[in-house]
Amino acid sequence: MANAHKKSNWLRKIKINEVWCTEENEIQESVAKAFQSLLSKPSDWHLSLAGLDFDRLGNEDAAKLEVAFSEEEVFLALCEQNGDKVPRLDEFTIAFWQFNKDFVKEECIGFFQRIP
Repeated sequence: MANAHKKSNWLRKIKINEVWCTEENEIQESVAKAFQSLLSKPSDWHLSLAGLDFDRLGNEDAAKLEVAFSEEEVFLALCEQNGDKVPRLDEFTIAFWQFNKDFVKEECIGFFQRIP
């Protein structure tokens, strides 16, 4: 399929820095050099967050971020997931975990307890 599209996916000519390029290898080299030049130049523009106002967590809410997940939170999050998803390629679907939550409870809780 790639060969079928190759005939229609090419440039006959391109103008780079006021110079027309018409040969295939010349086009490839010119485009590569143009992008390399664009991406290697240091920019004068820098992201600035000055003047932006962000909401901040209070001490009590910030401290809650350090508390371990409760068993109820883990299983509520598990039950809210779409059943056809798979956490990892070598794992069961979420539906399996939802259906067997009593059987796999300790493994789920253990996973969240290992998170630093």
